[in-house]
Amino acid sequence: MNYLTKFQIRKRTNIQLPYLYFLPEIIDEENHIILQPRLSTFENSPIEILSNFLHQLLRPLYEKISQSTTFQNGADFIRKIQHYCLQRDNLRPRTNFLTFKIQHLYSTISHNDILIALNHVLINPIHEGYRHQRLTNDAIEQLTKLVLQNNIFTYQGKIYRFIQGMPINMPLTELLCDIYIHYWQISLLRQIRVSNEFYSRYHTIGIMTCYESKINEIQKVFNELKEQYPHVEVTISIGNDVNFFNAHVENRNGDLYTYVDHDIMTSQEQ
Repeated sequence: MNYLTKFQIRKRTNIQLPYLYFLPEIIDEENHIILQPRLSTFENSPIEILSNFLHQLLRPLYEKISQSTTFQNGADFIRKIQHYCLQRDNLRPRTNFLTFKIQHLYSTISHNDILIALNHVLINPIHEGYRHQRLTNDAIEQLTKLVLQNNIFTYQGKIYRFIQGMPINMPLTELLCDIYIHYWQISLLRQIRVSNEFYSRYHTIGIMTCYESKINEIQKVFNELKEQYPHVEVTISIGNDVNFFNAHVENRNGDLYTYVDHDIMTSQEQ
């Protein structure tokens, strides 16, 4: 495969496999704790160079097609929901906010599903005529497959390989999960646009408006998504307000009330 010659093969004596360790994580309001598997640094791993190259290549492509359906932080979320509500008085007294969160996608998603979603992004007409670093779509998919199938790590003195999912703390993992969710949400976006509702997403967290009488229709879409993608675990909450990091949004009888807590420091706001 000629495109592999793009990566210079040089003698490396510092190659080191990452090792597996676990961090506790609180997963709900009842303070249930799970152990989150993570891998140590990828700085000297065999796939480091290729993984970083793909991340730099795919990031602008994804951002180009997703900018209308994603937000960057709490302030960006508030700007977008305010813009939506100012258009033709879209917010009504019985409008609810629906928040969904996709759980543990990085560990349950199959490599084949990732590649299908990646292909959907690469063939998007918005990229027509654009050569991705002189690589064909097929070459990019093959390079991504190479990374997915060679995520190797050690645990208790033995060597393991990911047969599905990806290490959570590798930058390419978050990007490929974003690409997959962009593909997964297609039918949901279709229903939202028909109903003229608000929708935006931050990685695995989605926030949308939903008029009271339309809740059953939206729930039906989520049920259909569950049948189509059984490995995608989604939790849903519905109410007249929503919190996202340091941003708070509330529907007060058809009037939008928002505030940002500037005392809370999050990496997303930096």
